[in-house]
Amino acid sequence: MTTILASSVNETYKGLLIRWDYRFNTLTMLFRLSLFFVFISLIVGRGELNQDTIAGTLLGYIVWFYAAIAISGMNYALVEEAQWGTLEQMFMSPAPSAVIVLARSFSLLIIATVMLTTIVGGLVVALRVDIPLRWEALPVFGLTMVSLIGLGFMMAGATLLFKQVDQLASLSENLLLYLSGAILPVALLPDALGRFAGFLPTTHGIVLLRQVTLDGVSLGQAWADGGMVWLIVNALAYLVVGWAIFTACEKIAKRRGSLGQY
Repeated sequence: MTTILASSVNETYKGLLIRWDYRFNTLTMLFRLSLFFVFISLIVGRGELNQDTIAGTLLGYIVWFYAAIAISGMNYALVEEAQWGTLEQMFMSPAPSAVIVLARSFSLLIIATVMLTTIVGGLVVALRVDIPLRWEALPVFGLTMVSLIGLGFMMAGATLLFKQVDQLASLSENLLLYLSGAILPVALLPDALGRFAGFLPTTHGIVLLRQVTLDGVSLGQAWADGGMVWLIVNALAYLVVGWAIFTACEKIAKRRGSLGQY
Protein backbone atom coordinates (compact mmCIF):
# COMPACT_ATOMS: atom_id res chain seq x y z
CA MET A 1 0.00 0.00 0.00
CA THR A 2 2.88 2.38 0.81
CA THR A 3 4.45 1.67 -2.60
CA ILE A 4 1.18 2.31 -4.40
CA LEU A 5 0.64 5.58 -2.50
CA ALA A 6 4.20 6.75 -3.19
CA SER A 7 3.89 5.90 -6.89
CA SER A 8 0.57 7.75 -7.09
CA VAL A 9 1.97 10.87 -5.44
CA ASN A 10 5.11 10.84 -7.61
CA GLU A 11 3.16 10.42 -10.85
CA THR A 12 0.77 13.20 -9.87
CA TYR A 13 3.68 15.52 -9.05
CA LYS A 14 5.44 14.59 -12.29
CA GLY A 15 2.34 15.42 -14.29
CA LEU A 16 1.97 18.79 -12.58
CA LEU A 17 5.60 19.70 -13.33
CA ILE A 18 5.15 18.81 -17.00
CA ARG A 19 2.03 20.95 -17.35
CA TRP A 20 3.68 23.87 -15.55
CA ASP A 21 6.60 23.79 -17.99
CA TYR A 22 4.10 24.29 -20.81
CA ARG A 23 1.98 26.91 -19.04
CA PHE A 24 1.76 29.16 -22.11
CA ASN A 25 -0.20 26.43 -23.84
CA THR A 26 -2.39 26.10 -20.74
CA LEU A 27 -3.18 29.83 -20.71
CA THR A 28 -4.04 29.72 -24.40
CA MET A 29 -6.36 26.81 -23.68
CA LEU A 30 -8.11 28.87 -21.00
CA PHE A 31 -8.91 31.58 -23.51
CA ARG A 32 -10.05 29.09 -26.15
CA LEU A 33 -12.36 27.21 -23.80
CA SER A 34 -13.90 30.44 -22.51
CA LEU A 35 -14.76 31.50 -26.04
CA PHE A 36 -16.07 28.01 -26.74
CA PHE A 37 -18.62 28.27 -23.93
CA VAL A 38 -19.74 31.71 -25.10
CA PHE A 39 -20.28 30.33 -28.62
CA ILE A 40 -22.25 27.39 -27.22
CA SER A 41 -24.44 29.76 -25.19
CA LEU A 42 -25.10 31.89 -28.27
CA ILE A 43 -26.15 28.81 -30.23
CA VAL A 44 -28.47 27.62 -27.46
CA GLY A 45 -29.88 31.12 -27.04
CA ARG A 46 -30.30 31.57 -30.82
CA GLY A 47 -27.87 34.43 -31.04
CA GLU A 48 -28.46 35.80 -27.54
CA LEU A 49 -27.04 35.09 -24.09
CA ASN A 50 -30.30 33.93 -22.54
CA GLN A 51 -30.15 34.11 -18.75
CA ASP A 52 -32.89 31.46 -18.46
CA THR A 53 -30.74 28.77 -20.07
CA ILE A 54 -27.16 29.86 -19.51
CA ALA A 55 -26.90 28.42 -15.96
CA GLY A 56 -27.99 24.96 -17.10
CA THR A 57 -25.68 25.15 -20.09
CA LEU A 58 -22.77 26.09 -17.83
CA LEU A 59 -23.35 23.06 -15.59
CA GLY A 60 -23.42 20.80 -18.64
CA TYR A 61 -20.26 22.45 -19.94
CA ILE A 62 -18.46 21.86 -16.61
CA VAL A 63 -19.21 18.13 -16.72
CA TRP A 64 -18.18 17.92 -20.39
CA PHE A 65 -14.93 19.77 -19.62
CA TYR A 66 -13.96 17.14 -17.06
CA ALA A 67 -15.04 14.42 -19.50
CA ALA A 68 -12.71 15.81 -22.16
CA ILE A 69 -9.85 15.88 -19.63
CA ALA A 70 -10.52 12.29 -18.55
CA ILE A 71 -10.68 11.05 -22.14
CA SER A 72 -7.68 12.89 -23.51
CA GLY A 73 -5.64 12.89 -20.29
CA MET A 74 -5.15 9.14 -19.96
CA ASN A 75 -4.58 8.92 -23.71
CA TYR A 76 -1.95 11.64 -24.00
CA ALA A 77 -0.16 10.59 -20.82
CA LEU A 78 0.60 7.19 -22.33
CA VAL A 79 1.41 8.65 -25.75
CA GLU A 80 3.94 11.02 -24.15
CA GLU A 81 5.59 8.19 -22.24
CA ALA A 82 5.83 6.13 -25.44
CA GLN A 83 7.33 9.06 -27.37
CA TRP A 84 9.89 9.66 -24.61
CA GLY A 85 10.76 5.95 -24.53
CA THR A 86 9.82 5.57 -20.85
CA LEU A 87 6.52 3.70 -21.14
CA GLU A 88 7.98 0.26 -20.44
CA GLN A 89 9.87 1.59 -17.41
CA MET A 90 6.64 3.03 -16.08
CA PHE A 91 4.99 -0.38 -16.33
CA MET A 92 7.90 -2.00 -14.45
CA SER A 93 6.89 -0.17 -11.27
CA PRO A 94 5.85 -2.37 -8.30
CA ALA A 95 2.57 -0.47 -8.25
CA PRO A 96 -0.20 -1.71 -10.58
CA SER A 97 -0.05 0.00 -13.97
CA ALA A 98 -3.69 1.05 -13.74
CA VAL A 99 -2.93 2.90 -10.49
CA ILE A 100 -0.02 4.72 -12.13
CA VAL A 101 -2.18 5.79 -15.08
CA LEU A 102 -4.90 6.90 -12.68
CA ALA A 103 -2.39 8.93 -10.66
CA ARG A 104 -1.20 10.71 -13.80
CA SER A 105 -4.79 11.58 -14.64
CA PHE A 106 -5.21 13.06 -11.15
CA SER A 107 -2.58 15.67 -11.96
CA LEU A 108 -4.57 16.60 -15.05
CA LEU A 109 -7.76 16.80 -12.99
CA ILE A 110 -6.06 19.13 -10.52
CA ILE A 111 -4.95 21.39 -13.36
CA ALA A 112 -8.39 21.11 -14.93
CA THR A 113 -10.02 22.19 -11.67
CA VAL A 114 -7.78 25.26 -11.45
CA MET A 115 -8.48 26.07 -15.10
CA LEU A 116 -12.20 25.51 -14.73
CA THR A 117 -12.39 27.65 -11.59
CA THR A 118 -10.74 30.48 -13.53
CA ILE A 119 -13.02 30.03 -16.54
CA VAL A 120 -16.26 29.63 -14.60
CA GLY A 121 -15.41 32.46 -12.21
CA GLY A 122 -14.80 34.82 -15.11
CA LEU A 123 -17.93 33.71 -16.95
CA VAL A 124 -20.14 33.99 -13.87
CA VAL A 125 -19.00 37.57 -13.30
CA ALA A 126 -18.99 38.61 -16.95
CA LEU A 127 -22.29 37.00 -17.91
CA ARG A 128 -23.98 37.43 -14.50
CA VAL A 129 -24.79 33.76 -14.16
CA ASP A 130 -26.56 32.72 -10.95
CA ILE A 131 -25.70 29.15 -9.90
CA PRO A 132 -26.72 28.22 -6.32
CA LEU A 133 -24.05 26.38 -4.33
CA ARG A 134 -25.67 23.24 -2.88
CA TRP A 135 -23.81 20.42 -1.16
CA GLU A 136 -26.18 17.90 -2.77
CA ALA A 137 -24.37 18.51 -6.05
CA LEU A 138 -21.09 17.05 -4.69
CA PRO A 139 -22.06 13.34 -4.56
CA VAL A 140 -23.77 13.65 -7.94
CA PHE A 141 -20.65 15.19 -9.44
CA GLY A 142 -18.40 12.64 -7.71
CA LEU A 143 -20.33 9.67 -9.11
CA THR A 144 -20.23 11.23 -12.56
CA MET A 145 -16.46 11.53 -12.27
CA VAL A 146 -16.23 7.82 -11.39
CA SER A 147 -17.97 7.04 -14.69
CA LEU A 148 -15.53 9.29 -16.53
CA ILE A 149 -12.53 7.59 -14.92
CA GLY A 150 -13.88 4.29 -16.24
CA LEU A 151 -14.19 5.80 -19.70
CA GLY A 152 -10.63 7.12 -19.37
CA PHE A 153 -9.39 3.60 -18.63
CA MET A 154 -11.07 2.37 -21.81
CA MET A 155 -9.28 5.09 -23.79
CA ALA A 156 -5.96 4.27 -22.11
CA GLY A 157 -6.38 0.60 -22.98
CA ALA A 158 -7.08 1.48 -26.62
CA THR A 159 -3.93 3.64 -26.60
CA LEU A 160 -1.76 0.75 -25.41
CA LEU A 161 -3.15 -1.47 -28.13
CA PHE A 162 -3.55 0.86 -31.13
CA LYS A 163 -1.09 3.66 -30.18
CA GLN A 164 -2.84 6.49 -32.04
CA VAL A 165 -6.46 6.92 -30.95
CA ASP A 166 -6.83 10.69 -31.35
CA GLN A 167 -9.86 10.31 -33.61
CA LEU A 168 -11.53 7.94 -31.16
CA ALA A 169 -10.92 10.45 -28.36
CA SER A 170 -12.37 13.28 -30.46
CA LEU A 171 -15.38 11.15 -31.37
CA SER A 172 -16.02 10.34 -27.71
CA GLU A 173 -15.74 14.00 -26.69
CA ASN A 174 -18.16 15.06 -29.43
CA LEU A 175 -20.67 12.38 -28.49
CA LEU A 176 -20.61 13.54 -24.87
CA LEU A 177 -20.94 17.17 -25.92
CA TYR A 178 -23.88 16.80 -28.28
CA LEU A 179 -25.77 13.74 -27.03
CA SER A 180 -25.42 13.68 -23.23
CA GLY A 181 -27.51 16.79 -22.56
CA ALA A 182 -24.52 19.07 -21.99
CA ILE A 183 -25.90 21.57 -24.52
CA LEU A 184 -29.46 20.51 -25.26
CA PRO A 185 -31.81 18.40 -23.11
CA VAL A 186 -31.84 14.72 -24.05
CA ALA A 187 -35.64 14.96 -24.37
CA LEU A 188 -35.17 16.99 -27.56
CA LEU A 189 -33.22 14.19 -29.25
CA PRO A 190 -34.88 11.59 -31.51
CA ASP A 191 -36.02 8.49 -29.63
CA ALA A 192 -33.17 6.27 -30.85
CA LEU A 193 -30.50 8.84 -29.95
CA GLY A 194 -32.22 9.50 -26.63
CA ARG A 195 -32.03 5.82 -25.68
CA PHE A 196 -28.38 5.71 -26.74
CA ALA A 197 -27.63 8.86 -24.72
CA GLY A 198 -28.97 7.15 -21.60
CA PHE A 199 -25.99 4.79 -21.63
CA LEU A 200 -23.36 7.53 -21.91
CA PRO A 201 -21.33 8.18 -18.71
CA THR A 202 -22.37 11.81 -18.22
CA THR A 203 -26.04 11.91 -19.23
CA HIS A 204 -27.65 11.06 -15.89
CA GLY A 205 -25.06 13.05 -13.99
CA ILE A 206 -25.86 16.21 -15.95
CA VAL A 207 -29.61 15.72 -15.51
CA LEU A 208 -29.32 15.17 -11.76
CA LEU A 209 -26.78 17.97 -11.34
CA ARG A 210 -29.22 20.44 -12.87
CA GLN A 211 -32.08 19.10 -10.80
CA VAL A 212 -30.33 19.35 -7.42
CA THR A 213 -28.55 22.64 -8.21
CA LEU A 214 -31.12 24.66 -10.14
CA ASP A 215 -34.44 23.00 -9.25
CA GLY A 216 -33.72 22.35 -5.56
CA VAL A 217 -34.33 18.60 -5.74
CA SER A 218 -33.01 16.78 -2.65
CA LEU A 219 -30.91 13.62 -2.78
CA GLY A 220 -33.80 11.80 -1.07
CA GLN A 221 -36.12 12.78 -3.89
CA ALA A 222 -33.52 11.81 -6.48
CA TRP A 223 -33.14 8.41 -4.78
CA ALA A 224 -36.90 7.86 -4.64
CA ASP A 225 -37.21 8.72 -8.33
CA GLY A 226 -34.49 6.21 -9.19
CA GLY A 227 -32.10 8.82 -10.56
CA MET A 228 -29.40 8.32 -7.92
CA VAL A 229 -29.73 4.53 -8.12
CA TRP A 230 -29.13 4.56 -11.86
CA LEU A 231 -26.25 7.02 -11.45
CA ILE A 232 -24.51 4.69 -8.96
CA VAL A 233 -25.04 1.64 -11.19
CA ASN A 234 -23.76 3.58 -14.20
CA ALA A 235 -20.65 4.77 -12.33
CA LEU A 236 -19.73 1.31 -11.02
CA ALA A 237 -20.37 -0.32 -14.40
CA TYR A 238 -18.11 2.12 -16.26
CA LEU A 239 -15.35 1.81 -13.64
CA VAL A 240 -15.36 -2.00 -13.60
CA VAL A 241 -15.64 -2.38 -17.38
CA GLY A 242 -13.04 0.34 -18.00
CA TRP A 243 -10.55 -1.27 -15.60
CA ALA A 244 -11.15 -4.69 -17.20
CA ILE A 245 -10.63 -3.33 -20.73
CA PHE A 246 -7.42 -1.56 -19.71
CA THR A 247 -6.05 -4.71 -18.07
CA ALA A 248 -6.94 -6.87 -21.08
CA CYS A 249 -5.36 -4.41 -23.54
CA GLU A 250 -2.20 -4.23 -21.42
CA LYS A 251 -1.86 -8.02 -21.45
CA ILE A 252 -2.36 -8.17 -25.23
CA ALA A 253 0.24 -5.42 -25.80
CA LYS A 254 2.75 -7.21 -23.58
CA ARG A 255 2.12 -10.52 -25.30
CA ARG A 256 2.73 -8.89 -28.69
CA GLY A 257 5.84 -7.14 -27.40
CA SER A 258 4.45 -3.78 -28.55
CA LEU A 259 3.90 -2.08 -25.19
CA GLY A 260 6.67 0.50 -25.56
CA GLN A 261 6.39 0.97 -29.32
CA TYR A 262 5.00 4.11 -30.88
